[in-house]
Amino acid sequence: MKLALSNVSIQPAAFRFGHSLIPNTMDINYVSLDLKTQFMLPDPTLRYYESIMDGLQKKGSQERFDRHVSSAVSDHLFESSKGSMGALDLISLNIQRGRDHGIPAYTVWRKHYGLRFFFNLCLISVYASDSAKLFIPNSCCPGPYLGPY
Repeated sequence: MKLALSNVSIQPAAFRFGHSLIPNTMDINYVSLDLKTQFMLPDPTLRYYESIMDGLQKKGSQERFDRHVSSAVSDHLFESSKGSMGALDLISLNIQRGRDHGIPAYTVWRKHYGLRFFFNLCLISVYASDSAKLFIPNSCCPGPYLGPY
């Protein structure tokens, strides 16, 4: 299998790295709103666009890029007022998108670049099988945000 970092690989894998930076709340005019209650409600976004941008600049994101994702997008994505029955999971969607695009497993990329498979004990349980997807960022070790490294 020929591996190259192309648009086919970047779009479904690397461009998803910022999803762990999405906070559970957003600030509008000094009021903190739960993000999970704002899905499918375009009016606040359109009406308070400048306040949202101001709040993002002051509050920032989750401030840490890691494998943890806010519950607003992992448990309540596009949830309706009727409850979580219609809610989606952004991480599951990311992984499925990678499968749809035929992105090889994380271990295949590491092998392609001549990297060892288990370079740190903290990662052995995460990357021990070929089922680990490229989307999953490095979580507990220093280095670049997206592997392999």
